[in-house]
Amino acid sequence: MGLQMVAGICERLSKDFRYYRSGFPDLIVWNGRDCNCLFAEVKGPGDTLSSKQSIWLDYLISIGAKAEVCRVKCKLKYFKGFYFSFTLSLSTPQQSTG
Repeated sequence: MGLQMVAGICERLSKDFRYYRSGFPDLIVWNGRDCNCLFAEVKGPGDTLSSKQSIWLDYLISIGAKAEVCRVKCKLKYFKGFYFSFTLSLSTPQQSTG
């Protein structure tokens, strides 16, 4: 994540913090080896993106960030007395036109 990307995010927040303070992606995943990052919005079963989340994802993509939706799918399994398991899938959000 470069200086221009950070400046773009800060500028957007400074223009209308009251509006843009919500909807920012849940996770920022940093890859130290390649010095890049991924903005991820996490959604569970039956969960959908809000309009503000879509606006943020579209904006991040427009300034050159990698932004994706991470969908969590639960599959219960029994292991050593516990039920657990989940599957993650990443997808690039469809950019809205306009």
